[in-house]
Amino acid sequence: MIKERKGDLLRSDAAIIAHQVNCQGVMGAGVARQIRHRILTAEQYRAYQQLCRKNKEELLGFCSLMLRMDTDVTQYVAHLFAENIPTGRGLDTDYAALRQSLTAMMFLAAQRELSQIAIPGYLGCGLAGGDWETVYSRILIPLFRRRLAFYRSCRIDDSAVEKKF
Repeated sequence: MIKERKGDLLRSDAAIIAHQVNCQGVMGAGVARQIRHRILTAEQYRAYQQLCRKNKEELLGFCSLMLRMDTDVTQYVAHLFAENIPTGRGLDTDYAALRQSLTAMMFLAAQRELSQIAIPGYLGCGLAGGDWETVYSRILIPLFRRRLAFYRSCRIDDSAVEKKF
């Protein structure tokens, strides 16, 4: 089932907050930067950087789950490795890697019996240059239509508007 909500992604009560990352160990802009500064500990960010230093582009299509340390409830951040080098010019999102990393995240969620995932609106389409129609209709809809609950949250305001598909 897919539900759409407006609100602060980082305040979601979903079991997993997912976002796209690059393989270079940089969370310098967009949702990744917000997650780096508002959710991750310094140690968690260093672990992400170390993972990137050791593996670089081999991480494309990989999903890394990190337990949130700033809350009393069990919640994970899913780093979706779908961008090798962030240029901010043109298409940086690797659609095949995005699909593969989302599939890996769904597998990890199922292993942990987690059923709700918050994903930012326009995942891979802002600074990474992806096309939202491609991401939404060719990747997200086929993956999430009948599986885990999926929430697409936009960092707009704190109001929650829900739309069922």
